[in-house]
Amino acid sequence: MAEQEKNLKNKVENEINKYETLKKAFFQIYENEKDTSKNRLNSFQQINTIKEGDNTELSKIYNEFYNTMKKLETDRSVHLDKIWKTILPITAYYPEKLEKYKKDLSNIKNLREQTEKSTKEQEKAKNKKDVNAVRNLNADIKQKEQKQKQESNNFERKLVQFESERVNDNKCLFLHYIHSELQYHAKALEKMSSLFNLINSIEPRSELPNFERKYGINVDLKEINVDINKINEEKRRLEEIKNIQTNKVFGDNNNNNNNNN
Repeated sequence: MAEQEKNLKNKVENEINKYETLKKAFFQIYENEKDTSKNRLNSFQQINTIKEGDNTELSKIYNEFYNTMKKLETDRSVHLDKIWKTILPITAYYPEKLEKYKKDLSNIKNLREQTEKSTKEQEKAKNKKDVNAVRNLNADIKQKEQKQKQESNNFERKLVQFESERVNDNKCLFLHYIHSELQYHAKALEKMSSLFNLINSIEPRSELPNFERKYGINVDLKEINVDINKINEEKRRLEEIKNIQTNKVFGDNNNNNNNNN
């Protein structure tokens, strides 16, 4: 019995340490992500300070790029807060519950030790042939043994129930984190795609006549070529990424749902 109590106590203490580690790890992720998001926003703000006097189309690129990135980083910050508010209760709940289990184990240990003490006293009373003491101690021992057995059974049931809840809640914790990240990045991909298409729609040569007039330059614009192959390659890559992400996230999801059905 003492060996079982020791093993159960080690189990409970190990679980407390696991959740403390889990809490610290997720909090570190949260803090690092928030710092990174803040630094990125500061960098984007620097880009927004650039004043493009010679080309309004470039000004539009700077402005739209900054506004989109700012929105993404703001969304990221809100998204991180929501994740943390979901994860924190789970990582905090179990250590508190486990501390109560430690107290339960301590009570069971005390009952066992009291029973052992009464048993020794009973042996002494038997040696002294004290019939009344033996009878009283025998009743006391039976009562303590019954209570100890009841407490042990209750504790074991609670521990098995806890193990089931722990596995399920850990599963939900990680699924929530993964699903939240997928949602955020799917929305980010949408916004980035819109930004890409907006910037791509800008005609590089549209304001060259204004540029020539401003600086007194006279060049045949037909001789000015723009390498659109680079732009088309980037567009192809973006569509490829979108298709991969869409199929991976939503395609696999649909397949899993169909299999489950």
